[in-house]
This record gives sequence, C-alpha cells and structure tokens, in this order.
Amino acid sequence: MKKIQCKAIVMNKTLILLVVVIMVIATFLVLWAPDEFRKFYLTSTLLFMSSIGVFGMFYLNRNEVYTLIIDGEMLHLDFFNKAIFKRKELVLQRSDLTTQENDSMIELFYENKHIANIRKASMKPDEWEVICQFLKK
Repeated sequence: MKKIQCKAIVMNKTLILLVVVIMVIATFLVLWAPDEFRKFYLTSTLLFMSSIGVFGMFYLNRNEVYTLIIDGEMLHLDFFNKAIFKRKELVLQRSDLTTQENDSMIELFYENKHIANIRKASMKPDEWEVICQFLKK
C-alpha cells in the first residue's frame, strides 16, 4: 500500500488571484467613486466579489486530489473540496479508469465522467512516477 499526499497548488494560485483582483477593484472604487457613495460601493462590491470568488475557487478545485492510496489494483481518492461540493472518497479499480495525460497533469475518468485531476507539481517526482506506473499497467 502506497499513500501519496498532494499539495493544494491550484487552490493556492486561485486564492492569490482572487485577493489581487479584489484589491485592484477596491483601489479603483476608492479612487473613482463619489465621496457620498464610496463606502457603499466599496463594501457591497467587495462582499459580492468575495462571495463569487470563493464559490468559483471551490468550483474550480472540485476535482483536485488530496490523497491517493494505491492498494494492489485499487485506487483510493480523497479530495480537497469537502466544503461546498462535498466530494466523497472514491475507491476504484485500476481497470475501470481511463486517463488523459499531458506533461503536468493526469485526468482520471470513470465511465466517461471526469472524476479527478492529479497534478505533477503537487507531489514529489518519485511519487509522480509511482502514479504513472500504476495507471499504465
């Protein structure tokens, strides 16, 4: 049994992008809004952008894998996103999975449905090789 724990690479990048975009919008609102409406524009826009941004961040990360456990011919997948989209742990046989690979990511499909993203940047190189070997068998 081999357990591989992944880092939240995409979630971190999305969160940083969200903060930067909100700060830029807030700066423009503070500089260009009329004085009597400045506080209203600023607070309402920041609340709206924050809520939409957080929801979008969780949506984009719904298929990102947190832990992978390889146990013989079985693959156990656990996901980062347990808050809004509530992904449950999946236990699948290797023969039931199909993959689509590129240099930095492997997408897993089960019955032609996209179920997981495994990113090379989120794990150590030797762990990436273990995953690649398991899925190529």
